[in-house]
Amino acid sequence: MLVRCDETEAGVVCHLAGDLDNASVGEFREAVARLSKKRRVIFDLAAVPFVDAAGLGALIGAVRRIRDRRGGTVVVCAARPSVRRVFQLVGIPRVVTIVDTVKDATGGDVHLVGYSQGGMFCYQAAAYRRSKNIASIVTFGAPVDTLAALPMGIPANFGAAAANFMADHVFSRLDIPSWLARTGFQMMDPLKTAKARVDFVRQLHDREALLPREQQRRFLESEGWIAWSGPAISELLKQFIAHNRMMTGGFAINGQMVTLTDITCPVLAFVGEVDDIGQPASVRGIRRAAPNAEVYERPIRTGHFGLVVGSKAAEQSWPTVAEWVQWLSIGGDKPASIDLMADQPAEYTDSGVAFSSRLAHGVGEVSGAALALARGAADAVATANKSIRTLAVETVRTLPRLARLGQLNDHTRISLGRVIDEQAHDAPQGEFLLFDGRVHTYEAVNRRINNVVRGLIEVGAGVDDDRGFPT
Repeated sequence: MLVRCDETEAGVVCHLAGDLDNASVGEFREAVARLSKKRRVIFDLAAVPFVDAAGLGALIGAVRRIRDRRGGTVVVCAARPSVRRVFQLVGIPRVVTIVDTVKDATGGDVHLVGYSQGGMFCYQAAAYRRSKNIASIVTFGAPVDTLAALPMGIPANFGAAAANFMADHVFSRLDIPSWLARTGFQMMDPLKTAKARVDFVRQLHDREALLPREQQRRFLESEGWIAWSGPAISELLKQFIAHNRMMTGGFAINGQMVTLTDITCPVLAFVGEVDDIGQPASVRGIRRAAPNAEVYERPIRTGHFGLVVGSKAAEQSWPTVAEWVQWLSIGGDKPASIDLMADQPAEYTDSGVAFSSRLAHGVGEVSGAALALARGAADAVATANKSIRTLAVETVRTLPRLARLGQLNDHTRISLGRVIDEQAHDAPQGEFLLFDGRVHTYEAVNRRINNVVRGLIEVGAGVDDDRGFPT
């Protein structure tokens, strides 16, 4: 399960994605534990298809903790009909407020954000709703005019014919499991995939460095990918490649004809300048497809994965998204890094990402990975050198003691007085004990013991005397 929490003026909106069941309640509880001090929490369940008894228990427990701690309030919104029926059966509406949409809970419009095919879905959803209750759309590498520039420089005419053939004769008998979809996308940007693996292995020793990116890694490695049935792939190939419906319009959702000209809210499209999956010309097709919207772009010199993960995403993509949302929500200055997208030509004049750009990007990625490896190796050598020095110092200090311990046997006489005397000689000002609020050093304790022993000797006490003394 994926859990993302956003601070808003109306409270913390906790977006959940995936089944809330026995397998995922641990992650849910861990995320909710950080929300217990919030005054108002809104659980967005739009992407939760299933809730079992364990999930219900975790949700009710979270509600109680939030309400009991500081009298907080909890709202559940956008629950699917099947999930809402379960809530009705167990009486959850009696303890929390259930509303239909995030807007009903927060009072504000939502920003749709999607990556790659998720961005295509955002465009379609906004068009279907005619931008109602949608503040803006933010997409990363989301192709619109798919025939403007196909991956690997495939010509548009050949691409359309190949899509029809694959839909009719291949995927009518074949589906794609999630692992294959993941592998296919990763092979489109092998350098970024390899660099991510190297970074992960290089930081395995540092748990604190890995934790902030663990959800991202799990999303890209397994949780972010779904299986595709044969009919679904066939429909995708026919509608959005062969017939290019995102540009020409005419695709149907729930029996309603939809076209992207119905989008009227602002759009921010992130464009990967060396993206071979969401080609720049294809992504910029949104300018012609949605003429009634203000369309801005943020070009970044990176590939498809680099738009949302990695150093450039952290330094450029996500800060720009934050500035964009702030600009539209409370006003102020427009983000300096974005510009209005220029009008795009109706004819296909762009053949896609140039080979020289791909080569330069590949060399840069390889150089970055090599530099990271070299830095990691240097850090490892420095750490090892420091550890060796520490070990040497400890060895010099400890070996004499170990040697003396090795000489002990069943008949060895051990003198507590001698041990204290040696400590007083080696570390006279060392702390021996704390008594009655005072620190007593080895030297002071040894002197006091010696004085006591001398006194006992003077009165005639010996080693075998019942009154004995340390030897």
